[in-house]
Amino acid sequence: VISIGSIHGGVRHNIIPDTVDLVGTIRTHNQEIRSLIKERIERTTTNIAASAGGVAVVSYGFGVPVNANSPKLVDKMLPTLKRVAGSDKVHLQQPVMGYEDFAHFQKEIPGMFIFLGARPRAVPKDEAAPNHSPYFVIDEDALKLGVRTLASLALDFLSHQR
Repeated sequence: VISIGSIHGGVRHNIIPDTVDLVGTIRTHNQEIRSLIKERIERTTTNIAASAGGVAVVSYGFGVPVNANSPKLVDKMLPTLKRVAGSDKVHLQQPVMGYEDFAHFQKEIPGMFIFLGARPRAVPKDEAAPNHSPYFVIDEDALKLGVRTLASLALDFLSHQR
């Protein structure tokens, strides 16, 4: 996913600016694709600018690595998740384009990022405000499940290490 979140350039509607800044994010499922997108953005912007007699300067600040679960760890811990939350509540899903600091840990050791459903039961799924929205409301009972889940995952993981 390539998102341009802001565009800054110029001071008046009828004056062509000498510079324009586009600021955004790139989210991918793996580092190879991320590198490919970076290279293509650089090539495309350089060529577009050159075709108009200009120069493009592209800079990156990849702050968060790719977030990738360890398949081996997921397989090992899936029974724990099903036991604690209930089999009907555990769903393996395709990777999402989340952007989390947790990926820094996953770069160093195998990790598993899980979503804990916290939508109030009275709110239909398609009407619930997403995380990071000013309208987001949490069902605080989900915190109890979260604590039980994390504690059980830690204890079961450690018991497998013996």
